[in-house]
Amino acid sequence: MREAGDLNALVALCRCALTGDSRHLGEVLETVGPPEIFAGLVDHARLWAACETGFARAQLTPPDFVKERAQAARARAMLVNSRAMGLARIAFPCLEQHHIPAIAFKGPFHQRQLYDDWFVRRSNDLDLLVPHSRFEEALSALASVGFRMRPETSQWWKFSLGEVHCDYPGGGVIDLHHRLQQPGCPAPRDTADFIETAEIQQLGETSIPLPSLQHALLISALNFCKELFHRKPSARYAFDFAAGALQLSPGAGREFAALARRQGLEGPVDFTIAACESLFGPLPDMIAASVRRPVAADWAQPAQLARLVFTPDAPGLRWPRRRALLWQFCGGEPSARCSFDFAAQASRIAMGEVLRNAAPETAGKAVS
Repeated sequence: MREAGDLNALVALCRCALTGDSRHLGEVLETVGPPEIFAGLVDHARLWAACETGFARAQLTPPDFVKERAQAARARAMLVNSRAMGLARIAFPCLEQHHIPAIAFKGPFHQRQLYDDWFVRRSNDLDLLVPHSRFEEALSALASVGFRMRPETSQWWKFSLGEVHCDYPGGGVIDLHHRLQQPGCPAPRDTADFIETAEIQQLGETSIPLPSLQHALLISALNFCKELFHRKPSARYAFDFAAGALQLSPGAGREFAALARRQGLEGPVDFTIAACESLFGPLPDMIAASVRRPVAADWAQPAQLARLVFTPDAPGLRWPRRRALLWQFCGGEPSARCSFDFAAQASRIAMGEVLRNAAPETAGKAVS
């Protein structure tokens, strides 16, 4: 099991990076163990930039190993993210030529939207969303400029997960999506809204459409819930959600709440708000965006939740059953609406398993 002091220090640095709250940070940092243990924890979470910002906002000098590892992580991010940005400069003109609407989400474009920095952490591929009705056309269009769908791609990937991986001969991967969520968490009702309200980010002479900040917040909440459900490191998505929430203009919480309601995502959003506030501190404008249902289960208490979010593979970690997580993502209260959403998501998971079992070559493969 990773040392509690290292985890507490990383959470405290993230909190300070987001809010400037450095109370007790010096004391917590004194409990950090050997550098390699702490460095491994931060590597796993991909949060070196947050560590650097936390030290800076607390006006503390980071240890040399933190500086060195953060610089190395940034160098990797520059290499990998630049490749993803290069793929975008190939893909978007191609899709525009075929009149196929698309947005880039997650990755370096989202990082620049949140942090005004393309290279906060590495993004191993470029995620694109296109309308479901244009998905096959988009695959064909990308194939015309060299992208190749992986031969092992099954119907499980295409229809249940709603994405396929397309490799480029010169290196790099596009994840082409027609869904924004996999089975295991409620999905948006209207993915077209994410595309139709896109903002434009310029990359040289190429226009890159990406979700508005509020739509990007929804995606961060969905990704946080997805990774937690699949027992993968989810801290970076919680950090992104909190960073975006703190950037909302005053009073925008009610507008964001209305968007979450229209998309049927109150459950995932409420859960993510509660988790972020437990980990990182208050998100003032989110009060209007959440009915703030407390999660009383032992696994949702701050210390245990931090372990689930930052160190999901820690030996001896007691995970809640997936149906308990799903219940929280669907609202977590005894109501007809929550019961209906839970039943719908459970059915979607079951249907996905049918497709997965019919495509054994995909079993066990990682889903990015």
